[in-house]
Amino acid sequence: MNESKEIIVVSPDQYKDLARKLSHKISKVPGCNGAFWSIKQFGDNEFQLGGNRYAIFMGNADENSLTNDFLPVITNISNQAGACYGFDGTKAVTFGEGKLEQKEAFKDVLKNSAAIAAGTSAFSTVGAGIAVMSV
Repeated sequence: MNESKEIIVVSPDQYKDLARKLSHKISKVPGCNGAFWSIKQFGDNEFQLGGNRYAIFMGNADENSLTNDFLPVITNISNQAGACYGFDGTKAVTFGEGKLEQKEAFKDVLKNSAAIAAGTSAFSTVGAGIAVMSV
């Protein structure tokens, strides 16, 4: 039997509304369950990760201390019009550069990500699951 993947979105307080929306969208993907955790909740429960549990850390290194902790080991960071993301194993990071001059290019990234998410029936890795975040 194929178990559901549990994807935990970990964010600082300033992004908690977005993180909750993202975890809700993740839960709509067949085979995935999403949850929002604060940085403290993640720290208190990190030992429970592994197997079918994954974590996405929202916010740059200054905003989320966990992003800062994992950036040295997540070496495949991509930057598409200021939307930065990468993953390694069961951990992923996502953050924006916040440069307003990249706004139009970022809209194109959102459209492309939505197309990827719509064409994917199930996610096999956290990396593929990141595509759902822009929908």
